[in-house]
Amino acid sequence: MGSRYDLSAFILLFIGLWSYFLHKKSLISIFVLFVFFSLQFIIFIFFYIPPYYRFISGLVWLGGLVFLLLGSKNIHYSQDLLYKYIIGVLCFTSFYIFFEGMVMDVDRPQAYFYEPSFAGLCLYSGAAGVIIILILCKSSKIVKLQLLIIFGILVSAAFLTFSMHFLTFIFSILIFFILLFPYIFTFEFKKILIAFVIIFLIFLVGSTLVLSSHFQSRTDISDPTNLSLLAWLQGYDQMVASIIKSPVFGLGLGSTGNFIFKSEYSDILYSVGKADLTLNDAFSLAFRLIIEIGLLFFLCFVSYLLKRILDFKNFISFKNKHKLDISKSTVFNFVFSLTIILGCFLKEPLYPQSFLYLGIFLFSSIPFLKVGNHIN
Repeated sequence: MGSRYDLSAFILLFIGLWSYFLHKKSLISIFVLFVFFSLQFIIFIFFYIPPYYRFISGLVWLGGLVFLLLGSKNIHYSQDLLYKYIIGVLCFTSFYIFFEGMVMDVDRPQAYFYEPSFAGLCLYSGAAGVIIILILCKSSKIVKLQLLIIFGILVSAAFLTFSMHFLTFIFSILIFFILLFPYIFTFEFKKILIAFVIIFLIFLVGSTLVLSSHFQSRTDISDPTNLSLLAWLQGYDQMVASIIKSPVFGLGLGSTGNFIFKSEYSDILYSVGKADLTLNDAFSLAFRLIIEIGLLFFLCFVSYLLKRILDFKNFISFKNKHKLDISKSTVFNFVFSLTIILGCFLKEPLYPQSFLYLGIFLFSSIPFLKVGNHIN
């Protein structure tokens, strides 16, 4: 029906299913999945808003994300190997973007991503992971220099995409800086120097972006004229309308864009022939989740995110207390995945996107469990 599905989502969902049948099944996970799917069928029958194919698509792909959240801890893989793969792919992406922007003269290069915004989100997420590694983890001078170079490459390439996910990048960094304040802000000359270099690069990129007409047109809520901003504001109005109609359980999977709501931004989009622009996905994963599964499940997911963030903080605290080395791969994978999820909440609403599936898989599967006197 014209939907777009990423191959990586199929692969990760298949791996999750395969692992689930190989390992001992959790009765709690089975119960949660049963309740979730049963409730979605009841809501679909009760409201009967979305076409059947959109409901089935939502059931498969959002259900797949829920499945990964519940069962990905049964999937065993090398954190270090995956960290190296992700860094390698992001660097390759960056060089491809440099080629598109500087040689092919593409205004907003996107490499092999579907949109420049997607490329920007993944690159900024990688840069956020590298920052936290540099500040938290002990490394040799050569490794620190390599990481600084990688950070510069990722941020520079992300800048060329002119992605609004620079805001996601800043928000993610602030979360970790506040959360890990005692472990980050120590009076070590090396850390102060690294922090100064990073802050300078972020300021350089940020000031250039903020002053650009591209950025300003997408943040001027007082007098919106940009189509993307109008679509995002329309998505917000659609979310508010859904809360009024069904605040607790939402209007059902696939209901986004299939019920009547009022929005002045819809009128503006209609007047320029863009009435259907992102109407069926609300331009934001947070908006879409609230519309389709309601505030209850959305807040449950946010609570799970907060729990995992606190688990990460306790992991770092334990390592520092016992003077144990902090794994670079664990730090990077967690920061990378959280930034991806935050970016999707902001403005990437499609369920079967490769980076969302990877982000959810990593975020839920990274182990922070205490074993004896150590933490994995």
